[in-house]
Amino acid sequence: MVASLFASSYVPAFAEALPWVTVEQNSQKQTEAIKQDKINAQCDFSFFTRNDNNEKYERETVSACIKSAQAGDAESQYILGRAFHLGKGIKKDVGKALFWYRKAAEQGYVNAQHDLGVSCFYGQGVAKNPEKAAFWWQKSAEKGYAESQNNLGHVYETGNGVVRNLEKAFDWYRKSAMNEDATGQFNLGRCYYYGIGTGKNPEQAVFWFRKSASQGYLAAQGELGILYLNGEGVQKDPRQAIFWLKKAAKTGHSKAQTLLGLAYAAETGIPENGQKAVFWLKKAAKQGNAQAIGALGMAYQEGNGVPKSLINAYALYLKASVNSEFFAPFPKGLEKRMTPEAIARAKSVDVNRLFEE
Repeated sequence: MVASLFASSYVPAFAEALPWVTVEQNSQKQTEAIKQDKINAQCDFSFFTRNDNNEKYERETVSACIKSAQAGDAESQYILGRAFHLGKGIKKDVGKALFWYRKAAEQGYVNAQHDLGVSCFYGQGVAKNPEKAAFWWQKSAEKGYAESQNNLGHVYETGNGVVRNLEKAFDWYRKSAMNEDATGQFNLGRCYYYGIGTGKNPEQAVFWFRKSASQGYLAAQGELGILYLNGEGVQKDPRQAIFWLKKAAKTGHSKAQTLLGLAYAAETGIPENGQKAVFWLKKAAKQGNAQAIGALGMAYQEGNGVPKSLINAYALYLKASVNSEFFAPFPKGLEKRMTPEAIARAKSVDVNRLFEE
């Protein structure tokens, strides 16, 4: 998610050091010539989808874009800005990228308005300014740009750059979701689940999480798995829970890996499979997930999927307790069952080695 910015008289600081291009009214003949230059040089978005590393083609395309951008063509201005931003066909220069984004944005080019907002929000080539980001996102969002609509939703939810307004947050998330933006769909699902700007509605949460998850949005896949696991807003279905959690877990999502491991280990209607539980918990533990590290300690304590070892369990609980208060009492509880020598050994265990076994 992102945030917002606004300012009607915004001038990026970097632009002051650049030569502003004077854009005069083009004659019909000039306009047609610009269009032909763009067609001849393919000064369009296909420029960014080619991966053949043809430097000559890239330079020629950028050269054509410069010509038409200077003549006032908004799409060329945006494409030139992207070229500067990515360093494609020309030396990377974020300041010049913003210069051309702004030129296109001032002509109402929605892609440029959105990207200018992102640059302002994150401080890319210009000082961070959430108010100005909101200003540009508002403009593109009102024209139906789904990503900007989602970002405005986030801004209104957090009050970063605008006055906090949860009802407006919900409304912008809904517009983004209706325009098929996966992040917007996920955030709309959150609104329905937690009651953000609207009443709680678990069934609608499931509906929008599923739409987002079907587009590959990892957080939505994880949330959908949890809802199937718990039977919230949908009939409890352990198989569907595993299906969605696996999708996210396989991409390296540590929270999904942890939940998948716990699902295999716990009594959730899924046949217990200690080895599968340990497999996914170790993957999450390698990423530093404290819950996974602690759960792996439980596996060693109980001998579920791994050989029983109070020494390894103790070591893992110690590691987990650094970032999780929940596991802080666990080492103390084991000490009653361990000798002083075993405790000393546990404290010297290299827990990272346990994640590899």
